[in-house]
Amino acid sequence: DHAGHTHGGHSAEYRAAVAGQDYDLAIAIPHWRDAGYAVLVTADHGRNSEGHGGTSEEERNVPLYAVPPTDREVAAAGDILEQTQIAPTICELLGLKKPDSMTADPIQLW
Repeated sequence: DHAGHTHGGHSAEYRAAVAGQDYDLAIAIPHWRDAGYAVLVTADHGRNSEGHGGTSEEERNVPLYAVPPTDREVAAAGDILEQTQIAPTICELLGLKKPDSMTADPIQLW
């Protein structure tokens, strides 16, 4: 996020920051899965060439990658989900009761 704000979403610096995060996750995720953890990777917003905070598709639609522990299989991918479903999903994964203010259903990941 910092590299995108500082250098722009289409800059070499931003691409390098993304590649660095990708590398770090590629090393860490297998260890986390082997330890029994689920891993969720998402973003709080997208970015277009002018920035973020607007209503364009690039700004509103962000990916959610859900990596199950090694003893589970991933559910179907490619669904369009509501961002308001992420917090209830995290509550469910952590075994916490979601607050009444969270009205969206959790995502069935696996």
